[in-house]
Amino acid sequence: MMEYLLISHPCRRQIAELPDQEIERLLGMLREAVNQAIAPQDVYDAIARGFERVSRAPVVSPPLAYNFNEVDKSEERAPALRAVA
Repeated sequence: MMEYLLISHPCRRQIAELPDQEIERLLGMLREAVNQAIAPQDVYDAIARGFERVSRAPVVSPPLAYNFNEVDKSEERAPALRAVA
């Protein structure tokens, strides 16, 4: 199962980038899934849903993002910038 996750699963890149501690945790979860006779496809689907949920987390706009609906504040900052220069 781990080989499939690292080579063929749609989230293989995200899985490969996990820290060693998380890889060990994943191995433990896979062993537990085998012990409980959980179908491999169910495990793979659950992993994909987990990574999708993480990737949809809200991302803060970068500091250089510009909202065209806002009033341009650069005019207000210009005198202060000129004073420093």
